[in-house]
Amino acid sequence: MSQAWTPFKDLYQATDGLISQNRADAYLSTKSLLHLYKSDILSLLKNAPKNAEDRRKVNECEKNGICVGGDSIPTTFDEGFIADTLVLSDFLDLNERCSLELLLAAEQQKSNYLRCGRCLVSILMYWDGRRNLVSSLRNLILCRKESAWSFDLQEDCTHLATSFTDEVKQNGMVARVLKLLKEIKVKDEVEKIDHSPNLKGVSTRYLKEVQTLIEEVRVGLAECLLYFSLTKTALTFDEIAAIVEYLKDDGDSDVLAPTTMALLFTVLHSISLPRDEYENNIISMIATPATVTAGQGNHHLVEDHTILPRIHHLLTVRFANSAEWKTSGILSVLQFFWSLTIARVLTLNISSTPMEWNCMIEQEEVVLDASLAGNVFNFLRNKVVASDKFHSTEFYIRPVHGAITDLIRLMPLKTKSIRNRGDEEARHLQQMQESEMTNMHHHYHITTLPPQNNHFKYLMELIGEIYIKDRLNLSLEYLMNDNSTSSRPRHKHALLYKFVRSCGEQLPALLYASYIRMLCGIATGQKSSQKVFEMLRLNSPSNNVEEKGLVSWDTFFRSCWLYYEELREKPLNNSHMGMMMAQINPATGAAVQLIKPHEVDALRAFMKLVATICKHDDICCKLFYENSNWCACDRMFGLLQCSIPVHLKADILAALANIATSYDDVRAGLLQMAQNCQLLTSNYNLKQSGLIAELEEIETKDEEFPMTRNFLKFLLNVCATFNNAEGMMEYMNYVIEVVFTKIPTRRYSRPEEQWQVAGKCLKIFIKILENHSSVSGDDVTITPASRELLTHIYSQGHFFNMLMKIIKSCLEHLNSYKKDERLEKYLVKSGELSLELILLALQLRDPYFDAVRSSKQNILLMKQNILNGGLDKLLLGVNSVTGKSDYIVDIMSFVIYNAWHPQLSLKAVKIMNHLCFSSTVNQRDLMMSMLTSCDKNTREKIFQGFVEILDLACDDRFDENMTEEKHCQEFVVRLIIHCSHQSHPNLALLLLGFGKNPAQANLQDPGVFGSPRTCLHSIIGILTCNLQSGSCVDPLLAQLCYNLVYKLCANPHTSASTLRYLRSSYDFFTKHLQCLPFPINDESKSNEVILQQSYLMKSAAIEIYSLINNQQRGNAERIMQLLFNASGSEFASANMTTTGISMTTHLNYTGAGDFSTTMFDTTASTMLETQQEDLKFLQILNTLDLQQMYPSPLRLEQFISSVVEEEIKKCENINSEGLAYCDVKTLHASLESSLVGLNGTDDANRKLLAQNDVQSILRCVVERNGIRETIFAKLCYLNAWKEIFEISISTNDLMPKEKYEQMLLSIATSIIGKVRDSDSELMSVFATSMLAIFTSIRDIMNETVDSTTGRMVKKMKELKPSFAASLKIIVQGIMEWVTQTDTREGVRVYLYSTLLSYLQLCTRPKHRSQAADESEKTIVNLSKEDIYSKMARENSKLFKTFGDSLISLLCKDACTGHIVCRTLALACMDSIIQIDSNFVWISYITKNGYLNNIAQSFVEEDSALCLDLNSSISQTLYVYEQKMALLCSMAQSPYGARELLDCGILQIFAGCKFFDSRLNIEEDDKKLSVYRQLVFPILRLCSSIFTSLGGRQHHGASTSVFNFLLSHADTLINPLFDNHVIYTDIEHLTEWKLVTGLLCQLPDVKEIQQHNQVFAALQRIQRQIVSSVSRIFLTEKELFQLRDELAGKKPTFDKICMLLNEIGANLFAFLRIFSITSNNSDVSNLYFSPNLNDVGAYTDNQKANVGILIRILQTAVKNHEEIKRVKQSRQVLYFIIENCLMLLWRHVEYFVLKCSTGGRKTKSILFPDENFGAMTSSNRQFSSSANQAHDVDLEKFKSGLRSALSLNGLLKQLTSFDGRNHLSIIPSITRHLQRIINLHTSQHRTF
Repeated sequence: MSQAWTPFKDLYQATDGLISQNRADAYLSTKSLLHLYKSDILSLLKNAPKNAEDRRKVNECEKNGICVGGDSIPTTFDEGFIADTLVLSDFLDLNERCSLELLLAAEQQKSNYLRCGRCLVSILMYWDGRRNLVSSLRNLILCRKESAWSFDLQEDCTHLATSFTDEVKQNGMVARVLKLLKEIKVKDEVEKIDHSPNLKGVSTRYLKEVQTLIEEVRVGLAECLLYFSLTKTALTFDEIAAIVEYLKDDGDSDVLAPTTMALLFTVLHSISLPRDEYENNIISMIATPATVTAGQGNHHLVEDHTILPRIHHLLTVRFANSAEWKTSGILSVLQFFWSLTIARVLTLNISSTPMEWNCMIEQEEVVLDASLAGNVFNFLRNKVVASDKFHSTEFYIRPVHGAITDLIRLMPLKTKSIRNRGDEEARHLQQMQESEMTNMHHHYHITTLPPQNNHFKYLMELIGEIYIKDRLNLSLEYLMNDNSTSSRPRHKHALLYKFVRSCGEQLPALLYASYIRMLCGIATGQKSSQKVFEMLRLNSPSNNVEEKGLVSWDTFFRSCWLYYEELREKPLNNSHMGMMMAQINPATGAAVQLIKPHEVDALRAFMKLVATICKHDDICCKLFYENSNWCACDRMFGLLQCSIPVHLKADILAALANIATSYDDVRAGLLQMAQNCQLLTSNYNLKQSGLIAELEEIETKDEEFPMTRNFLKFLLNVCATFNNAEGMMEYMNYVIEVVFTKIPTRRYSRPEEQWQVAGKCLKIFIKILENHSSVSGDDVTITPASRELLTHIYSQGHFFNMLMKIIKSCLEHLNSYKKDERLEKYLVKSGELSLELILLALQLRDPYFDAVRSSKQNILLMKQNILNGGLDKLLLGVNSVTGKSDYIVDIMSFVIYNAWHPQLSLKAVKIMNHLCFSSTVNQRDLMMSMLTSCDKNTREKIFQGFVEILDLACDDRFDENMTEEKHCQEFVVRLIIHCSHQSHPNLALLLLGFGKNPAQANLQDPGVFGSPRTCLHSIIGILTCNLQSGSCVDPLLAQLCYNLVYKLCANPHTSASTLRYLRSSYDFFTKHLQCLPFPINDESKSNEVILQQSYLMKSAAIEIYSLINNQQRGNAERIMQLLFNASGSEFASANMTTTGISMTTHLNYTGAGDFSTTMFDTTASTMLETQQEDLKFLQILNTLDLQQMYPSPLRLEQFISSVVEEEIKKCENINSEGLAYCDVKTLHASLESSLVGLNGTDDANRKLLAQNDVQSILRCVVERNGIRETIFAKLCYLNAWKEIFEISISTNDLMPKEKYEQMLLSIATSIIGKVRDSDSELMSVFATSMLAIFTSIRDIMNETVDSTTGRMVKKMKELKPSFAASLKIIVQGIMEWVTQTDTREGVRVYLYSTLLSYLQLCTRPKHRSQAADESEKTIVNLSKEDIYSKMARENSKLFKTFGDSLISLLCKDACTGHIVCRTLALACMDSIIQIDSNFVWISYITKNGYLNNIAQSFVEEDSALCLDLNSSISQTLYVYEQKMALLCSMAQSPYGARELLDCGILQIFAGCKFFDSRLNIEEDDKKLSVYRQLVFPILRLCSSIFTSLGGRQHHGASTSVFNFLLSHADTLINPLFDNHVIYTDIEHLTEWKLVTGLLCQLPDVKEIQQHNQVFAALQRIQRQIVSSVSRIFLTEKELFQLRDELAGKKPTFDKICMLLNEIGANLFAFLRIFSITSNNSDVSNLYFSPNLNDVGAYTDNQKANVGILIRILQTAVKNHEEIKRVKQSRQVLYFIIENCLMLLWRHVEYFVLKCSTGGRKTKSILFPDENFGAMTSSNRQFSSSANQAHDVDLEKFKSGLRSALSLNGLLKQLTSFDGRNHLSIIPSITRHLQRIINLHTSQHRTF
């Protein structure tokens, strides 16, 4: 052999896939493997011989190395490995090189076997490989196309299997198999391993596993011969003779071993003619051309005329001596079958027999007599039929069935002879018994007679045993009489029925029991039991004349009545010895006093027949109960009260128990009879008798308990009908106190009977808890019986100790690995029931405690149970005997034996699940019990048990019908999932191998650095197996495993370790994502498959996110490449252009207009369609059906639909995954309880209709649950797709930008197409994806460029026309989606955000706007329309196509929607209004009252805004800001501004109170910042209104704004001018800018002067502004200080200077406006004194002088010349220069030309209290000293004016000042100013 394990493992997987799943790939792999390993299969388990050269190379491989596994490079091994190789070679007699390869494979698999060295693992693998090889050969034989079986394989498969197996057979397969069966002895091989000194660590479990493998090898070899005997390539005579010779020395066990059975039936099939062909007359003696043409067969037995005589000689001469046989019964069986073959040959349709057959002609009876001499019928019954495999193997039961029926059919005379002889022997034996009893003179005695071989008796008993487990309904052939449904019953059936009938006629008394046993065997199906019942009913005597020996129901039940009457009047003194019963005299009908033993046997057989018939047919149960002539049940209960043998009572109770399985009324009647009879404590004749007494006195003494077992069975069947609590308590106390708790105190002759009794008691307890816990809605009501039983379970008493003893005993037996099938069967069943009872009690914990609390009785024990914490605390508590918490450890230990008893593992895992799910404390206690209360060896075995449970899912021999294993795996994964959420350490992390620190766990493959195999490895193995075609993994299990992987990836403690291990060891996500979407082979499992993909995509999303964050670009790019390109091409190789993309194919859009058609490229359309097919994302998405699902409506006739719907809602629960479903079981119980009142005769029809309604409701609810599950699965799928998609597109630097754009557009197009094609709410999931797509597109459009300052900044790229057209079409679909009537508000939120992102893309970037403004505006440039203008125009047209629906929806959401929805709706309206050149939207908003609604909402939110000052994040604040943004956008157009003024928005703001909040928050910077967030938008709104309506020229606007400012002067104006300027606070300076910008747009002063209060306020503002000029225009020194203070900080110095200049411009604009409002030379508006000294800041009480104007003018001119690039700054400086120069000119003109130097008094608005220029009343007089000072200052001013203005050439610069695009008046004013200086300041005036 090339290897001893791996090739055969692969071969078995291939052949198994071929025969079980018929996979095409399995055929190809099988063909190739057969070609590779043909020699190994032909040699059949022949080891490669040892070789001296190979041994030398192995010895030297430590230095020189050796080539293994086909590698060309030698590999070196250590000394220990070499020694183990040689030991293994000697032990297995295997070639050294093969041993080395086997040991190397074992080293790799060692982690799967706990505490087994590599040598032991090698031996296991060796025998596993041999098993796989034999199983592969057996599968190939079964792949042949034969009449005995059919697997519907392809012709290529059958031809391959036929040709290859024929070659194997021709190569001496039979001889090789027989030789192997002789050489391979299970016991010897096991002892060889156990006693080998070189093999260490051999455990009992290991020996059992090896024994199992060896037994399977032997059985497989024998079955290969068995299946070959059924093929057309039959065995030759020599091969048959070799098998017979082998059988001669085999078969010394109680029943035939499986190999012996297979070989025996191999011979039987080989020496038998096919019965079906025989019956159809197909077999001919010679194969003529006519017969071959007609399709008639030529059987090998008749084709060669010498075979039959040679076989006859073989069985009658050569091996005829039974003394030479080790088991002579095998010879008798062969002879019996051969006699029937001779009989069939003689009846063939042939003219003459060949001469060679003369030796056997008419020898069938001789051969049959020889087989009878060997007691063939008894041997078949005790050795063959008793085998475990007989009834489960069709190839065993059919030949025996055919042989018995052929005996009756083909040899009727011989059968009659057997019957007659049997009758004679029975009568003779009966006479001997009667004569001996007569001579005893009334002494009771039983004589032991010599055994008699009554073949007729054995034949009937054999027939009964053959069909006792008839799954093929073969017994019906005996009962197909003339009343059969077929028109012409077959002759065979008629003969068989006649045989059954005739056997019951004139039947001797001693054969009654045998005949009834035959009927018991035949009546093993519903139809057969009915026919047997009917046959015995028709056998009733006619004319009241009884025929002796006639078997009928009438005779039987009349005998029971006579027995009852006789025994009641004359009871026997000793019921134990009373083994004789009355015999009916046919003539007189009187009862003979003596009761014979054989009649007890007959009566017991009748009771078993009644039990058998009732077991299979409920109608017969009803007839037994209701037949008034028989009174069957009454007479049975009567006999139970008599002194009859215990075994008879047991059979009566068994019959009653089976009768009680039918109908409720029957059970109720039987229960009433049992209570009337008082079976437990009394009977007619004995004072202290009954079942309790007989248990204690008779059964305990005999150490057998049949009566107790069957009475428990009776109680089990009737306990559900108990309505009387006291009666129920009586029987329950009997079961608990008398039977269950005393089981350990009694002795048992059969050890398994102890566990039989325990099992029946446990079944009763479970039935009580299940049936006596009523369900009403969501409540579970505990009945008194259940409460009493739970009290025993929840108490640390005998009951609980007995449960734990059963579990412990079961565990100890399993741990011993002893082979005792009967003991193990019942002991394991008792352990399973104990676990089930514990689980059920745990589930009823809360209802039980509620029942105890509400109980009015003083139940101290129950109260104590509540204080103790219940059963879970007992299980997790300390065992008083051992001092450890080993109760739960014992339960957990059952997972170790999952391979043999999966039902125990399932129950144990369920209990663990319940404990962990019920409480976190329980989970922690359970884990601590495992860590502290069991040794390391046991703990490792438990962990390994969990691993083996999960590994079984990937086992090749895992069958779909292994439901317990599937459920156990599911519960294990659910347990791990639940515990993984608990704090560490927890049970899940222990099972998964994360260790003490999960975050830093170093997960490794099994065997690496001694790492054991954990549940995590098993789960990954399950998921890997799930990817394979034809996988046997259950979809639900795979779903749970994917869910667990997702939980581990999402858990912050385990995420890093899990992702690292999955990535490095398995490349998990890449391999699994490649298989998406998963195929759905079974529609009923579609939801599970969908959820599998959901959890996989969620886990992959976490992986992508982790890779991106950790900068692992290589791994991230691989996954991205997979998801975005199914063809697998590299991103960098994509050369797809982006000249244009067409969406019209997918969206059916025809309204794009000229814009879309001019930007369309068909080439790009073709590329996009191809790309859409390749995108993995779209493939995943397109597999899901997104159509809406609707359940069927309820149609009821009796129930009220609304009430039913309410009840359905009450029964709804939510599972752990968040799925809401209706509990059908609870709903059914609730509905059934409502039908209790319909019991009257008049209510019969209503009850029937109501029951139909119940069924309709349940069907509807099941359908609803199914739809909910489907929708839930699809939602999970779509959400997972959304997560992985959005995370994948969160970065755009892993692929070319052009391809990235096309992928995004492709997916967006597909989503929009699905939205249009589907009306399902599932589409709402895609709303966020659309937002993510547009967000990513916007990020792509932002390119990073170098700014002028050397820093990297982001600028928006210009949209390409084709790209813009594609976006527009997608947005059209989004707006259609928005305007759908069923689009929810939550979905619209994301769609509004998407629309906003699109509109932002369509908005011209600021840097492009500035560049356009700075570019030369020529006629050619102005005539060009850029892309943004086109998009604005086309978007405006697009919005118009939706009419009022879109506008109305946005307006409604903006006014009445949720906070977020309102904000986004307002933002959308804001953006759309900005491009609405026709003012359609503004008109609609105004006309329909939405604008008034928005305006009034400020009043409603006034108080909320006042409160929002306490928080910087407020929902109301967001809505407020967005509303103000909308109003500002409206105010940007004259039409919108007028509408705003008309709705009185400024008057509303004037009355708002939140402006006044500033007075209380001035010292709090955070609240002040929030306050400014409220105020700034209103100030900007006022500025926009001014801008749109022409500023102060619009009287209404200026008046409204001025009134608004005056109404809040204390909070908007005064805090600015009355406080210092904070030059480093950008918000503070912005507020200055906004307020002063509004003040400079005030209305005409002449109008204000008419209002004294308003005019007074204005004068105060004027003084405040004048005093602020010097604070805003800083000196050079102050600017240098400010620059140093802002160095390296934000805001920048340039930004601060820009704001200060803008504020100064506003101040000068205000002063200029009011300086020119009066043309009266006598009354001038002067602000500055004639002083040329700049003294810094001024206050209201200080004088502002002209010197500050000159300084400001000089600084502004200088800065204007220095700033060349920033246009806005130059414009502001020019405005400052112009206004400042204007003010200077007016002041110089006044002071030089108009101001008098005498005592003339002038007026001044700014300085009313000063002597100079004072604007005083007529009665105000200045002193002469003051006037004198004024004249001195004025002369000083005039004398220094020329020098001040000529400094640095100021006037010269102003004369030639270039205002660029402005029509400058600066030179003109400068010339006027120069003229004044030149003409009027050249000479000094004297005063």
